Amino acid sequence: MSELKRKTPEEHKAKKKAKQQEFESTLTPNQESELQTTTPKEAQLSVTLVVPSTCISETVVKSYQQAVHTAYQIARAAVAYNVDEIVIYEPSERPDIKQEKTKKSETSSFGKPKIVFNSDASNDHKPELSERAVTLASLLQFFVTPDYLRKSIFTPETTTTNFEYAKKLPKLLLPFMESRDARYKEGMSIPMILNKNVKSKISKQKRNVKKAEAKGIELQPPTVDGATPYINIGAAEPHELEYGQTVPVGVRVTVDTKENKVVSATEAYGQDTGYSVRVATDFSHIFTMPSTPEGYDYTVWCPGGEFRQSELAPETQPKPILALPRTVKRPLFVFGQWDHVEDAVKHDTALGVSGAKELFDSKVDFKRPVRVEDGVFVALDRLA
Repeated sequence: MSELKRKTPEEHKAKKKAKQQEFESTLTPNQESELQTTTPKEAQLSVTLVVPSTCISETVVKSYQQAVHTAYQIARAAVAYNVDEIVIYEPSERPDIKQEKTKKSETSSFGKPKIVFNSDASNDHKPELSERAVTLASLLQFFVTPDYLRKSIFTPETTTTNFEYAKKLPKLLLPFMESRDARYKEGMSIPMILNKNVKSKISKQKRNVKKAEAKGIELQPPTVDGATPYINIGAAEPHELEYGQTVPVGVRVTVDTKENKVVSATEAYGQDTGYSVRVATDFSHIFTMPSTPEGYDYTVWCPGGEFRQSELAPETQPKPILALPRTVKRPLFVFGQWDHVEDAVKHDTALGVSGAKELFDSKVDFKRPVRVEDGVFVALDRLA
């Protein structure tokens, strides 16, 4: 029996180059000029992932441990490729989802940093979220929260999610997950409590104000209406910001413990800042309620969670691409089954489109059906 001949690295490169040339030969001059030629670091993309809550449904995972591991895989991919935001959506209004849904007010998510539930504050209507959507959001945020904050943030009063298995998984490689003695710490702003210690601190602050005024320096006094200078950074006592600086209560911030002030995560850690988590109560909120004023400038559909390869006609779906256009800065990757997306578009009139295809500029073409958590790695590796 003859031995199988293993291909050399040069042969692999030649084959890959031939495929790329074959693809480029099918492009028009305009399409060819738009191909992404810069590296991710040079492009400084602000990537947003959109994943369905059904990726941890009972039809996909067989145990809670598998659900936790699915969320962990998504979190790992997001950190590895510097994803800025993860959005969770309910794929459709099928009966199994309706039965699982439970009303969750915005206050029920209090204490879960960086988790935003889209709703109109002036409306008394409370958004309905399935238990799995809340669980997925909580797990994703848990994985980017340092140990010294987890006990005070994820408590029985703020969440019903079980984190025992999640605690056993390896930490994600983020700078603020490593050391308790670093200069920059992640923290949660907490209300002002006027006990003896705090009163003595305020008296000391007043003396500092008089000294500052004598030197001609104007300092703004701290406010107590919905704002606080005290940050929980996992220490025995709350960390107090410099006099005059306050932040809203219940917000996760990055603190410069040397200068006693709040700084941006980018200033503290560079590009490795982790991701934020947002839950879209309506499918249209994915596109109409971005976390930044600039919104998204390119949308990509990524098939995921289908047990069979889609048999839909190619003209009913976006065209596949191998690279992002050079001008793209804020891409949006939407994962899920195409029929779920079409159903969501059909029932959400706020989108103002006649079909799901109009929402997307292109799609990632997988050779075979993949799970959502696997598709996240593949799509980001190809395009981001």
